[in-house]
Amino acid sequence: MGLVWGTAGDDSTRELSAWDCIFVGGQKMPGIAKISGSGIEHSIDVKKTPGKDGATFTDTGRELARFRIVLVLQNQADWDGFLSARSVLQPLLPTGKLKPQRVSHPAINALGVESLYFTRVGVPVPGAVVGTFEVELESLEYRATKNTAGAGTPKSAAKDVRNWERGGKGYAKSPAAVVRKPSKTNTGPS
Repeated sequence: MGLVWGTAGDDSTRELSAWDCIFVGGQKMPGIAKISGSGIEHSIDVKKTPGKDGATFTDTGRELARFRIVLVLQNQADWDGFLSARSVLQPLLPTGKLKPQRVSHPAINALGVESLYFTRVGVPVPGAVVGTFEVELESLEYRATKNTAGAGTPKSAAKDVRNWERGGKGYAKSPAAVVRKPSKTNTGPS
């Protein structure tokens, strides 16, 4: 038993724009792609001091972008395309972990996002337009971690530097960190 398609996908004269298509791993996904998401956000740690107005803010870095992509399948060719493209959406690395995929869509790429993990491929459901089916995809931006210890500096060296004031291994105590006995000749301010 095949799917019953309406007349929504019968207009073969309609050309899709770049905004209607998404490429994942170099392969065009079938149907019309509708993209939504929260955009680019920075995580801000707000610290209030009890009894005082205002607060201090610490920018803890950019959050990973999340996108919701809905593929609107309009005909049997779109359905067959989805079935064959399904494996491209969530490929696994030899370790068994999810592999990020390069994506091409004007809205996503305009935010500087080039690769996504497809964290969820939804169940195809009848679409808002009679005779269509929709598949919801949820994705999370893939961004390689950056070494914040400094260019070319291994992360382990950053740990040593942080231990410097505490007299960490390989470092002499800073003069400010050395505890001195009170002077017997110091009489204080005159």
